[in-house]
Amino acid sequence: MITPRVERFAIVMSIVLVLIVLDMVRRRKLRERYSLIWLFAVAAMTMLVVWEKLLLSITSLIGATDPSSTLFLFGILFALAILLHLSNKVSDFSTQLRILAKEVAMLNVQLSEVRCARSRREEETRDEEPGLELDRNKATEEGRR
Repeated sequence: MITPRVERFAIVMSIVLVLIVLDMVRRRKLRERYSLIWLFAVAAMTMLVVWEKLLLSITSLIGATDPSSTLFLFGILFALAILLHLSNKVSDFSTQLRILAKEVAMLNVQLSEVRCARSRREEETRDEEPGLELDRNKATEEGRR
């Protein structure tokens, strides 16, 4: 049996959590997709606290002796589900990061090759026309005057 004091506390905490989730969505700190998961979990826990017959039925169904232990079990299961989901996301991001790092390394190699080729062409151009470089220097000096 859940005492009225515990019930009020659970309802107040549910309201606070809903407000926190909505504020995080508003500030774009939490995506709507994840906010729905949190709001669903808060609604489910609140429903179990308020609708005591359902909680007692589930408690007897799973073989627990106390309704609060059933709520605690659901909280732990929810936390484990979130952890599993986030572990999956971290694995995906790790794979993407590795691929991106390889692509950046290949692009750096290509950039180095392009820079080397360009500097070789500039050196060849300077070696072929030495008078041209002097003319460019004179034009630059005259432009400054």
